[in-house]
Amino acid sequence: MKYLHLSFFLFCLINSSAANDNCCHFNIQYIISAQNSPSEEELAVCFSNKDCDKRYYFAGKMINAYESGDFVSFHGFFDQAIAEISYLSSKDELSLQIIYLYASYLETFGETLIAGMYYSFIKEHSKKNSPLRYLSEIGYSSIYLSEEAHTLELQKNMKFANSSSNFTADEKISLIVRSSYSDQNLVKAELLENNFDAYLKSSSQKLLSIFLANIELNLDQSFSSSTRDFRKTLKESNKYFPDMDQGLWNAVLAQRASDDGDYESALSFAKLSLENKIGLFVSHGQLTDIIKKLKTIPSSYIFSYARHNLFQTRLGKGLVPVIDAFQIYEIGYDRQLTFKLQSVNAIASERKQSNFIQPHTPLIVGTYLYQNTNDLSYLSRSISIVDGFSGGGSQYWTLARKKMRTDKRFTAAIIKERALAEGMKYLAPGTTLAEIRQQQLTFEGHQDQMSDDFSDFYKELTTGYKVNLQEVQGNLAIDTTGLVAFYQNDAILYRLFIAPDTIDISAMSNSRAEVLELTTELAESIPSGKSTIHTQEASRRLYQLLFAGLDGLLPDRLHVVTTGKLENIPFSALRRDIDEGTPRYLGVECAISRQSSIREMQLLEELDLDPRYAQPLGMAPDFSNELLQASDLRQAGFKLPPLVFNTEEVQDLENRSAGQYYYDATATMNHYLQNASDYGIIHLATHAISSQSDGLRSHLYLLDDDGDPVQLYASDIGDQTLNADLVVLSACETGGGGRHVNEGKVGLTKAYLAAGARSVVSSNWAVDDHATAELMGSFYERLEKGDAPHEALQHSRRAYLERHPDAAPYKWAAFEAYGGMKPVNWKQSSSLWPSIGYGGAAAFFVLLLGSYFMRRKVSE
Repeated sequence: MKYLHLSFFLFCLINSSAANDNCCHFNIQYIISAQNSPSEEELAVCFSNKDCDKRYYFAGKMINAYESGDFVSFHGFFDQAIAEISYLSSKDELSLQIIYLYASYLETFGETLIAGMYYSFIKEHSKKNSPLRYLSEIGYSSIYLSEEAHTLELQKNMKFANSSSNFTADEKISLIVRSSYSDQNLVKAELLENNFDAYLKSSSQKLLSIFLANIELNLDQSFSSSTRDFRKTLKESNKYFPDMDQGLWNAVLAQRASDDGDYESALSFAKLSLENKIGLFVSHGQLTDIIKKLKTIPSSYIFSYARHNLFQTRLGKGLVPVIDAFQIYEIGYDRQLTFKLQSVNAIASERKQSNFIQPHTPLIVGTYLYQNTNDLSYLSRSISIVDGFSGGGSQYWTLARKKMRTDKRFTAAIIKERALAEGMKYLAPGTTLAEIRQQQLTFEGHQDQMSDDFSDFYKELTTGYKVNLQEVQGNLAIDTTGLVAFYQNDAILYRLFIAPDTIDISAMSNSRAEVLELTTELAESIPSGKSTIHTQEASRRLYQLLFAGLDGLLPDRLHVVTTGKLENIPFSALRRDIDEGTPRYLGVECAISRQSSIREMQLLEELDLDPRYAQPLGMAPDFSNELLQASDLRQAGFKLPPLVFNTEEVQDLENRSAGQYYYDATATMNHYLQNASDYGIIHLATHAISSQSDGLRSHLYLLDDDGDPVQLYASDIGDQTLNADLVVLSACETGGGGRHVNEGKVGLTKAYLAAGARSVVSSNWAVDDHATAELMGSFYERLEKGDAPHEALQHSRRAYLERHPDAAPYKWAAFEAYGGMKPVNWKQSSSLWPSIGYGGAAAFFVLLLGSYFMRRKVSE
């Protein structure tokens, strides 16, 4: 009997093994293009075996659909995988791997807001210190955190993964490849500091080949001598490339040919690489037509082909290959920009963390063509691309608010879209996988419906971002205004200067490192209140670098466009004097406005606003708790200190004009929400906190109906469409925020512009309460005389220094004007009596009385 039982057990074991042999178990890689899934025949056998884990079947079908370009089926198989996952477990490793696979696909093709939900789910349910936890944290931070906060997250995760003995070579490679989408320099450093041989132990030839190809394609030859040695090692590693995707392999061959100086072969390989992804083409016109029809854009392959066209100039072929390269760059970026402008949530567009999206590249090429052909259209077209990427979110909302003021149906659709996006961003803990998928489908369905219902809006949006520099120059000439724009990334710095008689663009890349260093120094030293000799010298030096050759050409009014870290430059406090004599500050001698893009400035100046009351809404809440320093406001559990002069500041405004004013306990959130959309001027004298990790969490403080402080977040300001010519945020750091990967600072200032305001005056650092009240008095005095906001600020700075000649810039240079610079529509009297004065009123009364008796006499 004992032998009978043993025989039965062995029989069951053998049959179980045979059944499992028919199951399609395989290693699901974390990088979507590195999969080795079973064939369709193997998957069919797996599906027919009731003992197999069907999750592998649906994962395999997803991968095969993705690789064949059948994205409808890809989503459909994920839906079936969800049903199977929900039946088994949504929290085990295999289920979370399949969810991560889907989320990484969404992020790759720009659906970052939706991908963020799935990353959030994985973060909640994955094991601490597991590859999935780190990968989902990288994905989540790339979507929602500021550029600086995301970099810190990358550094933390990379450091842990590389030092961990629990991670396999495949898992470490996956983390590196994923991180390279966001920060290639970080990946270079990590690779060169660690033992490269350890990565060659990967169990997946396909994953390893992708890893090696990414390194070879992205390592900069000038990075270091060790990098060049590393590239030589890679070229000797052909044995690791047998399973490489042909498009990627041809890209590698193109890079190698280029490194060897064989530029014609490099171009041929680059063309083959692109054709592997989009199909054959024989002309740039045909290439354009193909790209316009693509749902997903292989950006890296398009830009690689453009770059290798550009290199043909090294063979003495003149401008023709440069023009070809520019047209290809323009095709690719135009398509990317179209997707970007259609994917706006909250204030900024969705983040696409791709190392291949470098909108400054066409600026370099366009500048070269302009300087060699004198054809301004090349410069206009290249500026349009950079402008669209740096100001796309703001441009979207300026056009959206314009339509919302006249179209109630569009307004309702936008409000619903914002609510759906908000619910996706702040996912409630415990949300199920099925609920997340339903939120996704609801959001996508709503966006599709909006595209159908409001096609004219989206057409204007995706075609209206173009900038015509000759037209810009003509508009500036009307009031003798100038414009200077600084464009920079990790490698270059360009300056565009436009005046009524000048259009000039200069490469300043040799000064880039020093400009950034001085920017950081002044952004820290000036707000501290210290005016040391070293700070003064740094201020002079930065002005000399930025405005070299322009000092005598700058008009009295100047629009300044900045991107990236240059947004932190305190332009108003820059010293124009060249010695230690009487200080000459740029913001005192020039009326400066700050802009994120040229096109956004144009759209804001073109706004036709019609508020119900062209008068101020002023609010000065009372905070009665003990006094703390402004820096202490960042500490957990802080109490808001009293503002001694904010009431005086708003009372001064009330003495100047009729309007609606709330003080102390009446300065409530409810009163703000009831009135904000009706007034042409909004003045908030209060406390504020700027969030550098998530700019949408920056907030102002008002009061609730019980007199307790309550936050007005940047993310909530757009719940109303404003009609304000001017919003004044008289509080600390209201010009700050988190840095978006493309669109710069996102915070309270950008929130009010996105909500419909034409212009915003906000502060760059913690401001002095008494000095602010004094500055605002002079500011409104000049607005009364018809000055635009930047002109009024210039005069208020000058007036303050006339009264306090030794005052440091900390006191008077914090506030700057953003947006459209036009005189404010301000009707200071709400009735006939204040407008005609008391003597006029008496005469008018006598006239009415005489009229009454005259009518009475006639009737008798």
